[in-house]
Amino acid sequence: MVRRTGRLPRAQDHAAELRLNHGGGSWIGDSRVVHVNGDLEIRDVQGAKADILKWEPNLCQNCNNARSQPFDRAYMTLLGYLDQDEAEVGSTGVFRFADLYSDDWSAGRSNLIRYWLKHICCRVAVIGLEIPRAVVDYLDDVTDTAPPPHTALVLVVNDAVFRFQMEHGYGRGSGFGDADGYNLDGQLVAFESFVSWGWLALQYHFDTSDPRGWISFPDDLVEMGRVPDED
Repeated sequence: MVRRTGRLPRAQDHAAELRLNHGGGSWIGDSRVVHVNGDLEIRDVQGAKADILKWEPNLCQNCNNARSQPFDRAYMTLLGYLDQDEAEVGSTGVFRFADLYSDDWSAGRSNLIRYWLKHICCRVAVIGLEIPRAVVDYLDDVTDTAPPPHTALVLVVNDAVFRFQMEHGYGRGSGFGDADGYNLDGQLVAFESFVSWGWLALQYHFDTSDPRGWISFPDDLVEMGRVPDED
């Protein structure tokens, strides 16, 4: 079975995500994993820390490791929960943050948001946009539980991927989509894309010209929309 994965940022917990998807051994033979880029080029991935899976360096070591460890842990807590209950969550599109983070679910959700926002900022840097000061302040102020500025986040279930996984036991992939940019007066100011883990996808819109933020999961109870089959 050939399993696909996308391009991921530098951090130990991204290696943990890939090991959760594909196991901790050598990814060869029946355990082969490949990386597919936007040009549909296919390259073998030899392990969870392969250079092909890393961003170009664009965050300082302290920001990407020590300062963001709570963000990474919140994300891995989500994946661990889904790994145990993905048939139920994937079919209903419903879960509670309290089941992941207990009574402190709001803080756990905020760290999860900051994990995804860190990913978005890595893409912002690669694309060449300037990260707004409000976004940097939001990442630094972990007490802020509001939606992230300049950013809209939507959690969805990809029906086709979920059904294929359930029916065929297809291994999960991690990755992200192409970036669709938006111009204002001839200058790139915004883009949208998605980041995914198996059938779970976070769709996002990042706009340097609009300071507002919005999330589709403002409460403990999360009710995800679904991306239907194209046919």
